[in-house]
Amino acid sequence: MATRCLIVTALGLGASVPAVAGAVATDDKTAPQITAVSLNPDDVLLPASRSVRKTTAFTISMRVKDPSGVDTVVAGLYGPKGGNGRAYRLTRASGSGADGVWKVVVHLANPQSTGQWRLQAFAVDNKQNSTDPSQVYGDYLVREATHFAHFDATEPTPVGDKVEFTGFLQRFDHKTGWTGYAGREVDVEFRPVGGKDFHPVQRIRTGEDGSVAHTAVIAKGPGTWRMTFGGNDERAPSTSRADDVGLPPMTKPPQPAVPPGVRCEGKCPSPTPTPTPAAKRTATPTPTPTPTPTPTPTPKATTYRR
Repeated sequence: MATRCLIVTALGLGASVPAVAGAVATDDKTAPQITAVSLNPDDVLLPASRSVRKTTAFTISMRVKDPSGVDTVVAGLYGPKGGNGRAYRLTRASGSGADGVWKVVVHLANPQSTGQWRLQAFAVDNKQNSTDPSQVYGDYLVREATHFAHFDATEPTPVGDKVEFTGFLQRFDHKTGWTGYAGREVDVEFRPVGGKDFHPVQRIRTGEDGSVAHTAVIAKGPGTWRMTFGGNDERAPSTSRADDVGLPPMTKPPQPAVPPGVRCEGKCPSPTPTPTPAAKRTATPTPTPTPTPTPTPTPKATTYRR
């Protein structure tokens, strides 16, 4: 009963504890029934901000039934480090007091303990019958964000050569902001041109600064590359941007019709002709006109008289 007292006192309902704990109902000794407990979303992602004004919201919902009517519904959240929980009083969102859906919206801001949290709850009816407050109704994760920064793949890359990648896997820390996430497994994924899905090609581990540099895979065709991080109990998964990598055109040498060393019977097929590059057309030069020579006058003979 200690847990019940802790939660109720946190809600300012301490005066009702003795009545809940020691109530003796003459006509109804049945506690309410709690079902359909949910937390949406069940994976809580803390905001990537050091401001206390930035919060992440999630909704706790449950269905509670009791013939005499439900009076109070309380949820308790307990972090991975143990200790006292946080109490939240739910309000009826739909249905009736005898059978209704109760909800509360919870807001979390940094800093928070990351990892697996547990959800406990209890309900009290109008006859002061209470459910077990230590009953656990589920676990959920509270995680910090991750992302890929400056992801890039080299291009263009000939078939058979290596595609190299650069970039960093980073996590958000409420003290330092975005920082490198070292020693984490990351999948290199590829989607060929015309394909619908990405497929894993190679798994690597990030460097001391979260770098994915010096990673290379063999290019087998044009398509799109990306990297993914699967996440863990303290950090959320993330996917890099997709980078399209094309292939340069390849010139193939002419192939002989008959492989060397193979004899053919009858008429052998002609080898594949080597295409002759088309001659470049040049402009016809304009002929330079030949100047007409000016005739030299013939001097007249001079007659002398004797």
